[in-house]
Amino acid sequence: MSLYNRLRTGLEEGIEHVAGKRTLRSNDVQIPDAPPSYDSDSVRRIRSRLRMSQTAFSRLVNVSEKTVESWEQGVRRPSQAAARLLQIIETPSWIESVVAIERVATAAMIGEERAEYGAPDAEPRQPGTIDSNARRGR
Repeated sequence: MSLYNRLRTGLEEGIEHVAGKRTLRSNDVQIPDAPPSYDSDSVRRIRSRLRMSQTAFSRLVNVSEKTVESWEQGVRRPSQAAARLLQIIETPSWIESVVAIERVATAAMIGEERAEYGAPDAEPRQPGTIDSNARRGR
């Protein structure tokens, strides 16, 4: 389908939705709050709890030793990305709860698509796997 046809179809579906003739699928997405701010004591406490040297810890979070040193001396603070990683290291259950929410949303979406397209219920494949029949063109 050409870009023009996809745009046209999308606009027509939107108009039908506004007129009450069509129900469009929607998904609620849970966006986690920003990670907490980590000060020098927090970073040092996390590293100490893991019983890691600054060198080993820097490799774990994929930053230079100087960066870890500056965090722990209070010269710099971890970026938002680094703070998220520190949050996951500090509280592994936090990421499990986020992933669980995503799995529930994905499962619901897959169920809706199966119902919408009349697809038979089948066991979902693991991510990254290929259906052997699809490879053979069946």
